[in-house]
Amino acid sequence: MFRRQSSTTTTIFRAWLNRRTFASSQQADAAISSSSTEETIIVRPSSPTPSHLAKFKLSLVDNHMAPCYVPLVFFYKNPAPTEGGKIFDALKSSLAHALTRFYPLAGRLLSSPSGSLPVVHCNDEGVPFTFAAAGCGGESLDSFLRGGPEIVDSLQRFLPFPAHMVGTPAGIESAPQIAFRATVFPCGGVAIGVCLLHKVIDGHTVADFMRLWAAIVRGGNERTVAGGGGPFAHNRGATWLFPARVGDVVPSVEDLECEEGGNKKKEKNVTRRFVFNEEAVSALKGRARSERLPKPGRSEAVGGLLWKSAVDAAAIASSPDEFKAGSVYSVAVMAVDLRYRLSEPCADYWVGNLMWGNISSYQNINQIHSPDDETQTTLQQLAHKLRSSIEKVDEDFMERIEGGGGREEYTRNEEMKCKMLAAGAAGRESKAMYFVVSSLIRLGLYDVDFGWGKPVWIGMAKFADHVNNVILLMESPTGYGVEAWVALNEQDMALLERDDEFLAYVNNNQNVI
Repeated sequence: MFRRQSSTTTTIFRAWLNRRTFASSQQADAAISSSSTEETIIVRPSSPTPSHLAKFKLSLVDNHMAPCYVPLVFFYKNPAPTEGGKIFDALKSSLAHALTRFYPLAGRLLSSPSGSLPVVHCNDEGVPFTFAAAGCGGESLDSFLRGGPEIVDSLQRFLPFPAHMVGTPAGIESAPQIAFRATVFPCGGVAIGVCLLHKVIDGHTVADFMRLWAAIVRGGNERTVAGGGGPFAHNRGATWLFPARVGDVVPSVEDLECEEGGNKKKEKNVTRRFVFNEEAVSALKGRARSERLPKPGRSEAVGGLLWKSAVDAAAIASSPDEFKAGSVYSVAVMAVDLRYRLSEPCADYWVGNLMWGNISSYQNINQIHSPDDETQTTLQQLAHKLRSSIEKVDEDFMERIEGGGGREEYTRNEEMKCKMLAAGAAGRESKAMYFVVSSLIRLGLYDVDFGWGKPVWIGMAKFADHVNNVILLMESPTGYGVEAWVALNEQDMALLERDDEFLAYVNNNQNVI
């Protein structure tokens, strides 16, 4: 069930983890303290995965997901530092039991030789789990949470490894689906860092897994705290909606190279956290309200503002004229969770990217500062576009994909994205950009309680390099505001951070507490 790293294994393990490559490693190590202790083990399911479940098929959507790790860090205040050993034992034992419900997460991806499809080999190879106890000279939790804007880069130290792309088939086959790190603070408090591979794990999957793991720590078991058949119940994933076939050729936005730029794969991103308090969200919802969208949600209001502001920043960056913005044509996809829309109940433990994204487009106005009424009109339009993309996932759409039309719908949608971006770059003499807007709001991440109370904060940390034009929305710790984690290239982000219209809604206080 548990396996410590041998010297040979540790060498390989540290190579693919790339543990110490982030820029602030020396600063992070000093903050944790030179007297800290650290141990990494591999946790396997508490019982072997049955042979008939040895292969978990990837869906068409899974196959086209970028092989990147997404980071999350949960912070808890209550545990005392003297309880570190007990915390480690409880977490690793319960993690082993939780993996029997989410057994594909303990396996490894197999690349596809000719004539076969990629699968997850559910071989119980396990998940890496690192436990770190900071020495008495280390930074306190309260001090860290008052770290201001630098808190985003500082989050790296609480992850099992930095978020990154897994670029080669060999890398994919050795990469875990998910990895964890628990760090006990010297004056009390715990950080639980997670890196999840987006190939087979979406936001709903990780939220369900974390709640199950926490419930087992509190005294439940893998059978009673998540309904539906007990350990090793069949995991349908997303394959039944979007079956993959040998020889699939589906155009991908990530492979599209627009002459005028598009999403430049080689550009490193800058990740920033923007906080919108309850008052700012209310004001944005008011400005986004229109006859077509009388009750905008916070995801549409905040997402619409960020989409507009990011495109405007890119327009300025692309223009040689300091008094006139360039022309940017953008395509945005608002990710929609399909689990709530299925005609039959969806099990909490299903693994895979059970989501959809319809397409919206926006071309900026060719001027640097828009009049206030035009800004409001644009926000109303973009909020409505995002809502419409969600509403298109209606009963008729679900009937089509549940009735066997998922492959055709997905292929058609991907082809349309590429055609729109290509036309936007060539026919409109524009720079073309592709944005992903995703929301983790109401997934229950703040309900992940290991017996220490709910998290005081959940941070995202820096996204993997070359993951650009991503807007990810999360609830604030109060539950009413929004924290937006945004990845743009360096030039666009610098301009966004100087946009007074945008900053008028952003909380200047970047401390968590």
